[in-house]
Amino acid sequence: MIDAILTPACPHRDPGRRHHLTGHLTALRAPMVWLAPSEGDVCCGADGLYCADRRLLSQWRVSLDDRTLLPLEAQSFSSDGMRVVSYTPLPDGRSRDPQLTITRIRAVRSTRAIEQIKIENAGDTAFSCVLRLSASSDLATPGDVRAGEPGNSLPWGIEAGWATARADDGAGVTVQVPPGAAVARPNDDCVLQLCWELTIGPGAEWHTEITIRTIPAPRYTDRPDFPPTPAPLGAAWPARPSVRAADQRVPLLLTQSLGDLAALRMADPDGPGGDIFAAAGVPWYLSLFGRDSLWTARLTLALGTELAGGTLRTLARRQGTRFDAETGEGPGRILHEARPARVAAHWPPIYYGSIDATPLWVCTLVDAWRWGLPTEQVENLLDPLERALAWIIEYGDPGKGFQAYVGDPGTLVNQGWKDSAGAVRHADGRCPVGPIALCEVQGYAYEAAVGAAQVLKALGRDGTEYQAWADALSQRFRDRFWIADDVGRFPAIALDGDGAPVTGAASNVAHLIGTGILTEAEEDLVVARLSAPDLSDGNGLRAVSSTVTGYNPLSYHGGSIWTHDTAIAIRALTRARRTTHDALAAQLAAGLLAAGGAFRYRMPELFGGHRAVPGRPVVPYPAACPVQAWAAAFGPLLVTAALGLRVDVPAGVVQAEPPTAPLLGGFTIDGLCVAGQRVSGEIGADGGLIRFDVR
Repeated sequence: MIDAILTPACPHRDPGRRHHLTGHLTALRAPMVWLAPSEGDVCCGADGLYCADRRLLSQWRVSLDDRTLLPLEAQSFSSDGMRVVSYTPLPDGRSRDPQLTITRIRAVRSTRAIEQIKIENAGDTAFSCVLRLSASSDLATPGDVRAGEPGNSLPWGIEAGWATARADDGAGVTVQVPPGAAVARPNDDCVLQLCWELTIGPGAEWHTEITIRTIPAPRYTDRPDFPPTPAPLGAAWPARPSVRAADQRVPLLLTQSLGDLAALRMADPDGPGGDIFAAAGVPWYLSLFGRDSLWTARLTLALGTELAGGTLRTLARRQGTRFDAETGEGPGRILHEARPARVAAHWPPIYYGSIDATPLWVCTLVDAWRWGLPTEQVENLLDPLERALAWIIEYGDPGKGFQAYVGDPGTLVNQGWKDSAGAVRHADGRCPVGPIALCEVQGYAYEAAVGAAQVLKALGRDGTEYQAWADALSQRFRDRFWIADDVGRFPAIALDGDGAPVTGAASNVAHLIGTGILTEAEEDLVVARLSAPDLSDGNGLRAVSSTVTGYNPLSYHGGSIWTHDTAIAIRALTRARRTTHDALAAQLAAGLLAAGGAFRYRMPELFGGHRAVPGRPVVPYPAACPVQAWAAAFGPLLVTAALGLRVDVPAGVVQAEPPTAPLLGGFTIDGLCVAGQRVSGEIGADGGLIRFDVR
């Protein structure tokens, strides 16, 4: 007879754990993701099985009678799978050897998840036990989980071999009751217990498999909505490059990056089925984010233009058409993020509060055109392009001559990529009063206008006004943004509402390199300022200088190192083809690659460049997304930059010009893609080009 036993309270349960993701394992195939600590049990905090907008399982725990399961191994063995191996000592205490091992393998397949449990008895006597699997579901949104307000667990109903829990809006989860399992009835109907009475003979094993499926809520038709849609099976970039390198870290990094990027792809629910974009990250941002998705597409263009094209079209379908104070919508504006309407409790489901997504959309279109996005696809985006330029010039400028924003404490105080409160600071720690004009956004706007003028001219439209506007912007920038500190001259991170420079030195200035808004002499000053030890940690670029009051290497935007931020700097520096730029790029690349070892080359969203602990040059940021799209893009970007791949398909240019300071040493790359052609190359140990093929 199997008695119902409620699972004991989790010893790790603590309100602070809702943000703690360090050491968590993931199994991801968007929009489904398992997220669990290394012990394996889903129990508290942010743990769970998520399907984009809902946490399907908030508890998923295994026990053998009352015996403790002791960990042996825990790893994410692929982007969509994890394995946890434990053992329990035999009750007679005759041996210290692990004789009864429990292996749990989890995997996800877009709209379903599985757990395989195998128990092996390596002893010489039979072993009898009751295996219990306890499950709970709160169907909470990631936003509620992050805010520490997940809600109550839901009751389970059993029908036709499946246990189901549903929320009021119709969303739900259903768990298979596999053959041989009994459903125990604890006093709490909100805890599902599956139980097996087992006797495992010597040298024998037992196994089972449980399937979990999501039940989507009906889509709203009377309001903006963005339900998660898995990428079609087989949807892929044309290229999946391989690399051979003397430095064995390089193939490990690229393999992990490509796997994570593939796992993060989702499809536009309103598109024709082939418009794929990269969801921003798990668990908090498994949806469309304008800035993140665009940068991911830009950094991975060497894999093909399909991701860029799908991202551009997905965002163009939701381009602003009117003014709306609640959502931040404006005519021509590109959205910041999209969520399902039923779960967007913290701000509107379609939200436009990003100052940089609109110019970045234009820059991505220009880059994709140069990398061979088919002309017909570019022509179909020219009207959204001109609407985006109109927003940049007419509405993104609050009258001071620069792209600027006024933050909203109810949504986002800051609207650049450093969007947390306090992310923009003076050197003495003061936060400026808006409107805030960020330096890098002026660079994006300049690059967008100049590039758009070239695209429009090439395709038979007049873009001369945009070139003239960009020229005037660069002069205004030169007149107003430049400041100096004890290290040297550099552009301020921003201007405040009075037009005064914000004095805290920050990594934002790296984004200006290569946009064209700076002269070569000005770029040299920026490179010199970035190279100083208060900004270059040795493992990447600090978000703000260590001399700024309030600097903290483990704060979100106040001193940590963001993988994508440093990757963008490497991209910009190597495009300049100048010795000083290449030297800094090589230093930053080496630092990020060294940091990657601490994370098994799954590059984190951000980390602490923290040398206070001997022998540990980096430490994880506890709330960082374990998988983040623009961080994963570092792998393809690094090998592309090290090859020095330079592409302008309309001008007939596809060539390799490796940096003067080698980024990776000797390596061979095969399987990159430019305009449907396969690209490969070989770089010698001294950084020189040995071979370059386009076919």
